[in-house]
Amino acid sequence: MLRDDAMTETGAPGPSKVPGDRLEKVAEAIKQWSVQLIDLGGRNTLLYYKDLRQGTLDLSPDSAANPDAVGLLLGSRSVHLGELFPSDRDRQAAARRVRTIKAKATENAEERGIQTLFVGWGMAGWHPYRGTATPAAPILLRSAVLTARGGAGEDFALALTDEYEVNPALLHLLATDHDIHLDPEDLLELLDDDGVVPSADRVFERLEKAASRVAGFITSNRVVLGNFSYAKLPIVKDLESSLEMLAGNALVAAIAGDKTANQALIARHNAASVAITDPDRTLPKDEVLVLDADASQSFVINAAIAGADLVVEGPPGTGKSQTIANLIVTLTARGKRTLFVAEKRAALDAVKDRLNRAGLGDLILDLHDGAGAKKTLAQTFARAIAEAGTIALPELEDLHRRLVKTRDELIGHDSALHDARAPWGVSVYDLQSRLIGLPPASSSALRLKGQVLDDLG
Repeated sequence: MLRDDAMTETGAPGPSKVPGDRLEKVAEAIKQWSVQLIDLGGRNTLLYYKDLRQGTLDLSPDSAANPDAVGLLLGSRSVHLGELFPSDRDRQAAARRVRTIKAKATENAEERGIQTLFVGWGMAGWHPYRGTATPAAPILLRSAVLTARGGAGEDFALALTDEYEVNPALLHLLATDHDIHLDPEDLLELLDDDGVVPSADRVFERLEKAASRVAGFITSNRVVLGNFSYAKLPIVKDLESSLEMLAGNALVAAIAGDKTANQALIARHNAASVAITDPDRTLPKDEVLVLDADASQSFVINAAIAGADLVVEGPPGTGKSQTIANLIVTLTARGKRTLFVAEKRAALDAVKDRLNRAGLGDLILDLHDGAGAKKTLAQTFARAIAEAGTIALPELEDLHRRLVKTRDELIGHDSALHDARAPWGVSVYDLQSRLIGLPPASSSALRLKGQVLDDLG
């Protein structure tokens, strides 16, 4: 989450006045980042759709689907597989495909938090020029919902939700590769949906005319049900529409190569001085860790609190989720709000489960599947506030005093064991380690005691 580095004279956030050279740097970086994010190759199902053996369902006029039922579906009416495929054989084959499609859509929603189940209406193609993949881009997309009917899932109800949208990946490819800029709203205005059965002929004609200079560009009136995912396109859109905000952020500007921003980051880093030994001196009332944390994990938390800009790498099993949970609690205790995002649902659940086990699940507003209805959201807030009001404040003074005493004893023991001793510059730990390595023949019964020992230099 980006911090607002633009401040008014009073110290409050104000309008960003970003130097022109920084804007240019960040604008150029955004172009490079967008190219890296956008996969215009054959893996992008929004540009290179393929009929799968089980993972797609063809509803086109020349398929086995009933065109009248398909028309009703495109016109926003819920239809059953039995209506789409009157033949028992065709319906059973379609049901097998739909079960596969629905399972994949559920997996994408749970693991990646994205809606991928769509009906694609119309297909655009052109001569391939990126490798050997044959382009096939759905033109109109609309979210679909599959509801099983019957215990064995032998039938399904299929309905379309939300509104039609023009394939954003196709528009992006036309704009970036061919300098053809189309307004999706203008295209949707051409959609004739006043009747029971809508028509998209004018949309397809307009698209073909606009893309006439693209070699072999043609459209067809196909209708397909499947999973279309391009999770990184929203990131690209955010980048392209947020130039001022991104350029106003010193961290982003430094990554983009702005030297002034880089110097500001260095100054900010120096100001946020954090030592690995800080937990040895932190007052218990200022340390809010609900889960175990070693020195390296505490260092990360303290650095974040101090305002440092950091990237933390942690191989599996090093306690990333534990550290994130502790950081969320620590920031919350300081009156801060935290946005925690992850590519997969499992990462969110790992942190959420730790907070739940610590009795702090009420700190979380889970937006993975959307905030839901306003009433439900209000009830969630009311329940959390009510539960917080029933918790009595504990008496911690004596506990903190005993904690400090025990911690000081441990630190003293560690110092006595590991600090180098004059005049030899060797610690007790080092000395004992070396003694263990001596052969038995090196031992002696001679012992120096008293004044003789004291007189040794």
